[in-house]
Amino acid sequence: MGSVLLEELVENVRTAVAPSTAGMACKDVKQIVQIIDWNVGAATAFPSVDPLASRPAPPSAMGLGPLGAEPCMTPLIVGFTFLRVTQYLVCLLNLLEMLHRRWIIRIVVRMVLLGEFAVGSLDLVDGCISWYTQYFVIITFWHCLAHHFPEKTDYSFADGSVATGRRGFYDQPIMLTPTRKITVAAGQISALLMNEAAATLEQIEATIATAAGLGAELLVLPECAYPAYLLGSIHSYRVGDHLSSADFLGWLRKQAARRGLHIVCGFVEDTGDVLHNTAILLDDRGDVLGLARKRFLWHADHEWYTPGTEIRVINSRIGRIGILICAEARVPEIIATLANDGAELLAMSTCWINGARQAGQYENIQVEFLIEARAREFGIPFVCADKCGLELPPIGYVGQSRIVGADGTLLAEAPPDRPEVIVADLHLQPANKTRIAESWRRRLLTASPAQPSEKRDTHRIMVAATPARMVVEYLSMGTLEAWLEGLSRRGVTMLVSDISLPEQRETILGWARRFKIQSVLAPLPEGLSDIGCAKVGCLSGNDAHGFAPARAMALDGADILLVFDMPEDTAMLRTRAVENRVFMIGAGWNTAVLVDPGGKIMSMSQGDPSPASIAEFDLALAADKLVAPDTNIFQQRQPWLYKL
Repeated sequence: MGSVLLEELVENVRTAVAPSTAGMACKDVKQIVQIIDWNVGAATAFPSVDPLASRPAPPSAMGLGPLGAEPCMTPLIVGFTFLRVTQYLVCLLNLLEMLHRRWIIRIVVRMVLLGEFAVGSLDLVDGCISWYTQYFVIITFWHCLAHHFPEKTDYSFADGSVATGRRGFYDQPIMLTPTRKITVAAGQISALLMNEAAATLEQIEATIATAAGLGAELLVLPECAYPAYLLGSIHSYRVGDHLSSADFLGWLRKQAARRGLHIVCGFVEDTGDVLHNTAILLDDRGDVLGLARKRFLWHADHEWYTPGTEIRVINSRIGRIGILICAEARVPEIIATLANDGAELLAMSTCWINGARQAGQYENIQVEFLIEARAREFGIPFVCADKCGLELPPIGYVGQSRIVGADGTLLAEAPPDRPEVIVADLHLQPANKTRIAESWRRRLLTASPAQPSEKRDTHRIMVAATPARMVVEYLSMGTLEAWLEGLSRRGVTMLVSDISLPEQRETILGWARRFKIQSVLAPLPEGLSDIGCAKVGCLSGNDAHGFAPARAMALDGADILLVFDMPEDTAMLRTRAVENRVFMIGAGWNTAVLVDPGGKIMSMSQGDPSPASIAEFDLALAADKLVAPDTNIFQQRQPWLYKL
């Protein structure tokens, strides 16, 4: 295959796939063509083999452009291609759930074109694939690019820039799970007091009518949408001028049937014995399909509500729906249980409290990064409905109800300060089931309490995390000693970097000791290590994308979690910090970041040049697992309910 055709193929890759994956795709195309040419050349060295005799005509001779075949040829080409894949089908089906989707197509293309299938320890090689078969697969490959992924889409990058291009072939799974498209809505309403229940009822009715008019099949309403979130006391609720929970439910059922709309609505449920913070799912005929009672109570919830004792997905005609209520998004085991139970969508009724101290500002970690990170982690879309405004000063809400796709993409968002109904289309398919190492699973499912961290009231350490590239440059330029001396003058006592080469490690460790700096370099042993006055756990980059390793080490008393080979997804690092109330340190070749137990980025090094990220860690913050009054992140765990 000549260099002109090769360059033509590569150029078509650049224009046909997403900007974020074009480089990877071009590299594979070049490698594929080189191997094909090598195979042909090797065959011509033997007189008994004449590859040119069986070599098909070039695309131009067949009336085909470089991007594909005639549509009528597609069934034959695809059928022929899949005959070559049949022998690997069992392995492929088993691996589909184990691998990140974006890699599936790359594996299959290499498997068919190159005759090899290499994933981890699995390495199957078939040398019997003919050049003729390879050529047909290339035609099919380009035909798919041209005819099946033409739509334009925006791609966001770490530096904040956005590029527009075609959806990439590498961005698509090779074998799609059947999906169903539904139109969903989140109804954001104004916060009103409990004695304004009549006005609240009017708001809810108007929101339902608006959602139905916009063509929604499912509407999600806020936490305690009726009568209010802040009750004052159980007694004040029971003597208040509002519908009982049973009467409200009857009214809501009529609304769902009248509008032909599935509804998830939060309300105060009175069983006669206790109150629950509950969200209920009704179908479009007004039938009750199921409910969820809030299992992780937040702050004042403890004064009025009794926690729920069940985590399960609810079946409906539009899909399998899991329900979350507000602070439960902070508890990864609840989401993992719903995902493992087959949830295709998470409906989240919430009252996101505004943590900002200035008027006109809005601050809440769930809005800022947590929901999008959860969606990516579990591969499941979220529909979140919040309130806006003040309910009982100074308690106010951030609004910003949102619909988030399974890849973490924000599909629709309401404003922070006024009611609104937002609508988006979702493609439903089962969430990613969590795969957890047995040692971590045992720890997460045990009822034993979290290991208490020592009270570290006086233990403050100055930490520096540095991109490995910069440390290597200091070594090569002979300026390492001066750089470490500068860190020492700034009070740094712990240095973290992703340096794994033995000779480099020894040099850095030796110089750091001279300045009384403890160097923490990759790799660290598995589990927890005592480093100075801190208990430190180490994760690989991939481990940071799943909650289980970090959770298990936090339960065993970790103060700091390190992530070497740092992922670019800083939202995931912030999520690991928040859900466990620990400090997170991410260190990679070009990036380093320090995150506090509240999920705030304390310091970040990125770009060129990349100086050290330096911040003071107050270990008392990691020892304190209270995220709000009466709200300890570990004391409310219910391992007997979790399905991991």
